[in-house]
Amino acid sequence: MTIESQRLAGQVAVVTGTASGLGRAVALKLARNGAAVACADINDAENQRTVEMIVAAGGEAFPFHVDVSNSRSVKDMMKFIYRKMGKITILVNCAAIVKFSPIEECSDEEWEQVLKVDLTGYFYCLREVYPYMKASGGGRIVQMSSSSAKSGSSFGGPHYTAAKGGIISLTKYAARRWAKDNILVNT
Repeated sequence: MTIESQRLAGQVAVVTGTASGLGRAVALKLARNGAAVACADINDAENQRTVEMIVAAGGEAFPFHVDVSNSRSVKDMMKFIYRKMGKITILVNCAAIVKFSPIEECSDEEWEQVLKVDLTGYFYCLREVYPYMKASGGGRIVQMSSSSAKSGSSFGGPHYTAAKGGIISLTKYAARRWAKDNILVNT
């Protein structure tokens, strides 16, 4: 990773799901463009690896252990980051789990686990970042969804598809509600 630009210099980004995949890629890209990145994930070892990749390239990042399915964990995270950095101007929700059970084999526990992380976790992050982002003068929120939300694809199973559809609706609601606060929310 190399620093590409400073167009996000002075911005503080919180990215969930940074231990791997899309979350890691987003954290690296934000750092390449000058943002300070709070890397948030439940997988401490891989999350630390993401932070090390950013720092080794000259970027600014720090890890935060968070379980997005736990409202207290998310609340504590946002409070800590705001106090440490003085503002939060970017939130990118990437945290997700994927299970591949078809609807007829999906247990109650599996359904609830996937929705708790993939939808409720996004809700917790939105709710808890709002006062800090508003106090920071506004910001940008990106909620990762999936084409499965609209296509009904069997990828990820019924719980994944339902959660991703819920993210789209939740995002539209937040976008309309917070536009007045200079907070842009989209998928």
